[in-house]
Amino acid sequence: MPSLVGSEMCIRDRQKADTSYQVFFSLLTIALFLSCNYNLFPQIERILFYFEMSNIIFLPMVVSRISDRNLRYILIGLICLVSTWFMLDEVIVRGSYEVIPYHCVFFPQISFF
Repeated sequence: MPSLVGSEMCIRDRQKADTSYQVFFSLLTIALFLSCNYNLFPQIERILFYFEMSNIIFLPMVVSRISDRNLRYILIGLICLVSTWFMLDEVIVRGSYEVIPYHCVFFPQISFF
């Protein structure tokens, strides 16, 4: 009897996880559709910004489902490298988000970067 209850709990947990996986997958499918039809929607960047937040949850969810340990570590490393490269490219090279050059609040004559 206890094993039956335990297996029922595992099945319910898997169904809940699959439901959240399907929700995030659907959100990213909508984001892909919107970004492919970039010219049809005015100011689509503002809408797509909200879909980017679901990537933060969905990407680790996908990586955790990979059973091969070495492949999972390689993908985690690649995700970290691409995220770091993207941040450095956007913030430092292109000057996006208006954070560079950073000026100290207390000492405005000191400039970082």
